[in-house]
Amino acid sequence: MNYASQSIATRHSRRVILAISLIGIAAPSIQQAIAQPAAQRPQTKASEKPTAELVRESAQRIKEYQRLLNDPDPTVRLAALDLMINSDDAVTRETGFEAGFSSADRLMRSLTLRAKILSSKECVIEIGQLKTKTGNQYSSGQRVRLRFTEVDLKRGELGERGDTCRVSGLDVVISIGSYTAARLRLGDDATLTGTLSYSGGLVAVWEATMTLN
Repeated sequence: MNYASQSIATRHSRRVILAISLIGIAAPSIQQAIAQPAAQRPQTKASEKPTAELVRESAQRIKEYQRLLNDPDPTVRLAALDLMINSDDAVTRETGFEAGFSSADRLMRSLTLRAKILSSKECVIEIGQLKTKTGNQYSSGQRVRLRFTEVDLKRGELGERGDTCRVSGLDVVISIGSYTAARLRLGDDATLTGTLSYSGGLVAVWEATMTLN
């Protein structure tokens, strides 16, 4: 056999050895994929449910929640509302907030208020008319926006560098720095009303509202 033939034979042998090695490496993965139940295999887009079917399922889920919200047992109503307002599904969550704020049940309203504020991590206070003779720290029509990064679910409190927002029942108390505090109470809808006061020197008090969108 000449040199050229030997080179061709050598290259051929290397390819055969490489192919066998690759088959040996791939075989366990192939066997595992075959043995894997179909339900556990990654699903392709072609297997996704039609949009109309997903819509009907979502609508049916909302209807079932709404039925439970009207259950005569108050514990069932509270449990259903709690699941809705803490749902990962935006439609279910917002439907729960709307139902909670419009409910005549005080416990459902307080649960909704707590969840809404703690999940939003934000308070926006709208300053109204001045109720005292003097006060220039704030002005009517001004909006005070507070954002929080610290959340205490157990106490129902938000915090950020000395500022706090605490929810207790239907009441919300917001402290801004050392001298400003807002005390608000939930009304018949998703709006809280009360006052904002400044106590650094002469006390000044303004009407205040906070709307939960």
